[in-house]
Amino acid sequence: MPRIVYIFKGGFPWDGRLEKICRSLQTAGYDVLVVARWRANENERETIDGLNIWRIGYKVPPKLSLPFPDNPLWTRGLKSIFNEFSPDIVIVREFFLVSCVQKALNNKKVPVLIDLAEHYPAAIRLWKKYNENPVYRFLAHNVKLPDKWERRNISLADAIITVCDEQKIRLVRQYNFNPDNIEIIHNTPDLSLFPNAQRKPKHSPKIFEHHGFLTSDKPIAEFLELFVKFASVDKGFELWIAGEGDCLSELKQIVETNNAKNVKFLGKYNFKELPNILKDVDIGVVPFPPNEFNNHTIHNKVFDFMAFGIPLLVSDAVPLKRIVEEANCGISLRIDETTIKRFFNGIDDYDWETLSQNAWEISRSKYNWAVDESKLLQFLRRFIQ
Repeated sequence: MPRIVYIFKGGFPWDGRLEKICRSLQTAGYDVLVVARWRANENERETIDGLNIWRIGYKVPPKLSLPFPDNPLWTRGLKSIFNEFSPDIVIVREFFLVSCVQKALNNKKVPVLIDLAEHYPAAIRLWKKYNENPVYRFLAHNVKLPDKWERRNISLADAIITVCDEQKIRLVRQYNFNPDNIEIIHNTPDLSLFPNAQRKPKHSPKIFEHHGFLTSDKPIAEFLELFVKFASVDKGFELWIAGEGDCLSELKQIVETNNAKNVKFLGKYNFKELPNILKDVDIGVVPFPPNEFNNHTIHNKVFDFMAFGIPLLVSDAVPLKRIVEEANCGISLRIDETTIKRFFNGIDDYDWETLSQNAWEISRSKYNWAVDESKLLQFLRRFIQ
């Protein structure tokens, strides 16, 4: 039975993509071990729902277990794990720990793959803590340390899985990485968690929804302000926002300042609760601005909406625009005052029934985990010795 180690730099549980990938590998007959960062009150080793977990930094001060390149604590911990588990493939989430993996392998011929879901140097430059702290800001923006880390660690990898064509193009162009060794594995949902029967779409949609982490790399404040301004309460428009994050207080302040009665904050949610949240939603909103970060990733909430047959309203970020136009399952707009005002004035002019039907159909034919699981397993077989 081939053995795979999946290394996650954060705490686990919970991470949806990690769990989908590892469950798929187990079902396909692989022996899977998840390596994660230890958090207070967790065991060093445990099994959760059949998934074996080994945590690095057990009872060590958190600052010593920061997952940065060449951290000796991670290198020593991984060396112990590899000596005991003896993997046939190592998958590293993001790129930060690839150098530690290679040192721990100590020249053993084990393929190392990166699960690179996003453009992390670009994300870091958008996160609040790397803009508010002057030292972090200097390292991220001036020295561009994350970019240097990405370049070095990608050069140490044998292959990459990522979530969209735009990211693959960037990696080939920027690092001359072999395109044959990059596979697109979308962060799509398991359709068994969603309804089998398509709901009837509304001709005149009223309920808009956005869910996920409310962070500065994925801002929705501009859209929220425009929604409050142009989505009339009298016409029954509502915006539901589910999730938490460091931008939540800013969003609540916008609502309070404008005395907006048609915006509801649903709070933190578990992924298993998502179908219940989405069952009454008319339009899914993904209004992230086109920038270095959002132009190189595709957000899993796009596929959540499709799985419900919910048409999308997205920004003109490159992957968002491409995917809704490819499937004809939504509207891509510039998120500015003129465009959003025009959208709400003419909202009933769109064929929402057709857009909804197209979203449902493409989620069943292309954008679902069964399809991506098959691609993942086929790609990994190339690297099994």
